[in-house]
Amino acid sequence: MKSKKQCFIESACVFYGIDYADVKRLWELECRLHRWHEGQSGTDTGCITRDEKTGHCYWRYAVSGLRERITDTYTLDVVRLAEISAMYPDLDFAIDPDPSGWAIHISRKG
Repeated sequence: MKSKKQCFIESACVFYGIDYADVKRLWELECRLHRWHEGQSGTDTGCITRDEKTGHCYWRYAVSGLRERITDTYTLDVVRLAEISAMYPDLDFAIDPDPSGWAIHISRKG
């Protein structure tokens, strides 16, 4: 069963004339970026941090303060979004780091 959010993004993408295969990719990117932003904001167990010297991403545990290296899926998702946005030059795609809303915003240029 589709969530209201998924139905909304599919409707919006049809409105903008985005191909259904790209809509599915955008939905997956939306979910991953939303989880990433939630992790950066922190949870009861910890938060995502980035080492400023090396650029590596870590999960910092809230109680112990220990760090565990994690895969940087954010950078990969930004590249994937850029690939999709290159196919639709009349649209703007923006990433919003606020975890309380949409991770990806789509609008017409101009």
